[in-house]
Amino acid sequence: MGAWGEGMLANDAALDAISRHEAELRLIVLSRASPAALLQKLSENEDPEHRELLGVAQVLVRKQVVLDEAIKKLLSACIVEALTCVHRWREPKQRVNALTAFALHLEGVIPSQDDEADEFGNYWHVADEFKTLQELAN
Repeated sequence: MGAWGEGMLANDAALDAISRHEAELRLIVLSRASPAALLQKLSENEDPEHRELLGVAQVLVRKQVVLDEAIKKLLSACIVEALTCVHRWREPKQRVNALTAFALHLEGVIPSQDDEADEFGNYWHVADEFKTLQELAN
């Protein structure tokens, strides 16, 4: 039985990567290792949707691991690439919302409290509100 949803943690690829790198993630969360090497390695994966990378990054963000600007830039580039693949998803609009919200979260636009996200790390309502604000501003 697989997990398949639009959020960063709502797919098997992300969950498998988190499980596979659990020991490294523990060291990173305890500030005994840098997230850069792991995230860089995951970014070199052949998956244009970067499901593993974005899932692991979501875990680190939830654990309040500080990501440097180079890593944020890498994640942003991967999010942009993932946006080119949304047509593959069952709910493309929701995937766009999830990716957009995660990008905003990385930039500090969306607070990092877990109570704003659903169980899969999705920020649908915030992304929809942000889009509405953008439309009003234009």
